[in-house]
Amino acid sequence: MTPTRDLSLFIVGAAGEGIQTIGDVVSHALLRSGIPVFTYQDYESRIRGGHSSYRIRAAGPNAPRHDADVLVSLNPSAAEQYAHSLSTGGLILGELSAGSSGASIPFRELAKERFGVPILANAIAAGALGATVGLSADLLVTSLRDRLAKLSPEKLQQNEEAVRLGYQRATEMISDRRRIEDAGESNGYVFVSAHDVLPLAAAAVGCRFMAAYPMSPSTGIITAFAHDPDLGVFVEQAEDE
Repeated sequence: MTPTRDLSLFIVGAAGEGIQTIGDVVSHALLRSGIPVFTYQDYESRIRGGHSSYRIRAAGPNAPRHDADVLVSLNPSAAEQYAHSLSTGGLILGELSAGSSGASIPFRELAKERFGVPILANAIAAGALGATVGLSADLLVTSLRDRLAKLSPEKLQQNEEAVRLGYQRATEMISDRRRIEDAGESNGYVFVSAHDVLPLAAAAVGCRFMAAYPMSPSTGIITAFAHDPDLGVFVEQAEDE
């Protein structure tokens, strides 16, 4: 397939299934290839049974798209909930219901069979998504090592093997990949979270006090203020909502 200059990727699933790890690993690998990315996350209520998503806009304008060229699903109900978001000719990859169209890769089952650790489904999914968009397995593993640097050597090795397993499975199954055009070098891009930038901007324009109850996605802002006394912002954490 001819490389594209604009690609929209959705990773969807329930809270606790490791969506952020998948998104971070693939985003960092894209940056290392010299491809600018813009990411956006939404968090649905876990109590009410909602699903969360991590969206990556690669190489296009700095804004999320509302459709997905590749939709990675960590469970069948998430695939059904977000299926309407597929672009024309888009691909659903991952955990699918029986009879659903797409590239069915049972991430969780593979993780249990190969490693005995179901949560490694997310590393398998990261490898599968990376293969689908034309990233190299070695580049994905490098990004994974950075993302999970605090893990023990044994657990890190398991995650690396899981990435390569997902990469191999997707390579064998998917012939029509959504390949992103590789710039061939990093171009000096860095991956910066709004949690890092917003506190700096707020302090720069005179913010000196923040009172809040910690809850995603705002927890990172409170934490940044509290952990950096040089910002000069007093933080009050409310004990309840």
